[in-house]
Amino acid sequence: MRKILPELIYLAKRGKRGAEIDFIKSSLTGKEKRGLGFRTVAYALKRVWRKLTGKEENELKRGCVVADGKHRIENHTLIEHRAGHCTSNELYKYVLSDEAVGVFEGRVLVHPNAQKTVSHETNQNLCTTKECRMFTKPELEIYADDVKCSHGSSVGQLNDAALFYMQQRGIPLAQGRKLLQDAFIAEVLEKIPNFHVPLPTE
Repeated sequence: MRKILPELIYLAKRGKRGAEIDFIKSSLTGKEKRGLGFRTVAYALKRVWRKLTGKEENELKRGCVVADGKHRIENHTLIEHRAGHCTSNELYKYVLSDEAVGVFEGRVLVHPNAQKTVSHETNQNLCTTKECRMFTKPELEIYADDVKCSHGSSVGQLNDAALFYMQQRGIPLAQGRKLLQDAFIAEVLEKIPNFHVPLPTE
């Protein structure tokens, strides 16, 4: 029987604004673990390296970054598939405003003996000003021939038509921007109960 470990929450604060959330769930050798990290920082650099070495291990990784001012937030991840029949699913989302800079570099490495691997890696980003910058580089390195793998990234802005629609119905511009940002990161946070993320508009 699988042993489900309690959810772990880590809080650390430094600087005035910026938020980084990391939600990790992994199934390793018949055990499940989940973790949530929240960090308020002016500059953050995180490196995450995960190895899937046992058959039918699963890695579910969710990350969210909210930053404003001149903050720079970097996430560099590596997921190694070293055994067959393993699954990894990675999703990172950034919301940037002012002159904030975001960096995401995610690499999935599938070794020759890791047949029947299933891996999906996605990085989606929202730039709310013309001055903020996002640098994204999802990577797949595959040495097995019987796998199902995908990766992709996107960078976009707030939907002007949606903001105009909400203003026509009495929703102030600042509140409308916050609603769109909340909706954008909801996919990452929806499985974390009673957890609030301060967006740059607050």
